[in-house]
Amino acid sequence: MQVIAQRKKKDVTTPVTIRFEHIAKNNVPLDSVLIIFDRYDLTGAGVVKKIFYPVGNVISIDEVPEGKYYIEALCLGMIKYYFKHEGFIYKGKNKIAFKLPATEKFFPGTFLAEDYFNVNKLAITTYRVKN
Repeated sequence: MQVIAQRKKKDVTTPVTIRFEHIAKNNVPLDSVLIIFDRYDLTGAGVVKKIFYPVGNVISIDEVPEGKYYIEALCLGMIKYYFKHEGFIYKGKNKIAFKLPATEKFFPGTFLAEDYFNVNKLAITTYRVKN
């Protein structure tokens, strides 16, 4: 009797495109982005875990195995944002888009702080006098 070893089935991989879109029309380019793909069923942590340098705020990942993933993107550099996404990666076109908040260019002498210290809104608002 001849015994044949089982062959491990190779995972089907597919390309994924991640786009970072600005709400406003000013496209401030991203420096670098850390992308992490974790399997949804907790069988694979960090299937993709790499720093990418987007071209035109678009990242292309060539080989990602099919399945459901927790996808995390951490923008590094001048613009620092964190995005989370749960989704499926299927055979075919896989496009993920993250919306970046509006940004403005800094001009010296024109900065106005959104928050300022207001003494009237302190946590302690009542005083007791001991008799």
